[in-house]
Amino acid sequence: MRTAKKGSVTIEAAVVLPLAVIAVLTMILFVFYMCDVITVRAKAEAYTMKDGDISEIEKDFKEKVTREVLVCNPSDISVSKSNNTVTVDIKLSFSLPFFGISKEDEIRENYEVENKRKYIDKIKAAKELVKGDNQNGD
Repeated sequence: MRTAKKGSVTIEAAVVLPLAVIAVLTMILFVFYMCDVITVRAKAEAYTMKDGDISEIEKDFKEKVTREVLVCNPSDISVSKSNNTVTVDIKLSFSLPFFGISKEDEIRENYEVENKRKYIDKIKAAKELVKGDNQNGD
């Protein structure tokens, strides 16, 4: 009876261990994917607030995004400006190497230039208020 059970643990480990490794690696890849999405959204928001020539902003944005993403493939990157709105569009594609599952996201960030000026004015006012408090010794 004892000899019949010796190989069962080995066979179970041969089946369960690869499945566990694949599950852990899949979770890690999804964490990296979410990190890439958050990074691209933050960069897109930052570049909608940037002043200057749109072609230079777009070129700089493309370089930064392609350098900083970990597991995604960015494509169709564009930065456009119309009237008072700056728009950043980007597509991210991601695929799992194990199962052939792929996901594609489109990220679009819009920012109105008029709101940006109000935001900058509020920041400057807050800085002056803080400087004034520090000079008074409060």
